[in-house]
Amino acid sequence: MKTAVCVAKHIDGWSGHTKMYYLDPPATYQTYTWFFKYWLRTKKTAYVIVSAIKDGPEGEETFIYPCDCYGNDKGTIEMRGSQRGTLDHEKVLLAAGYLVVL
Repeated sequence: MKTAVCVAKHIDGWSGHTKMYYLDPPATYQTYTWFFKYWLRTKKTAYVIVSAIKDGPEGEETFIYPCDCYGNDKGTIEMRGSQRGTLDHEKVLLAAGYLVVL
């Protein structure tokens, strides 16, 4: 079973209600790489930031972003499971295939 464990709360530099989670096994994400033109590449991460924003451009939204073990951003493309219309971290992680455990 894929699991997500909260390892940090209130990460500096992120908007909204944020938490950092450790994922087992690591999840895939996409990022752009520059090599004479932009290429979309698929990578893996064991850490993600989940950010729930009440007053986003389209109302409530909760997005998953890849990060390193210190909470530094590894990509700006929302990961699978990100959703509009909710502020629930567990719901988006479950949509990404991960069960939040304590």
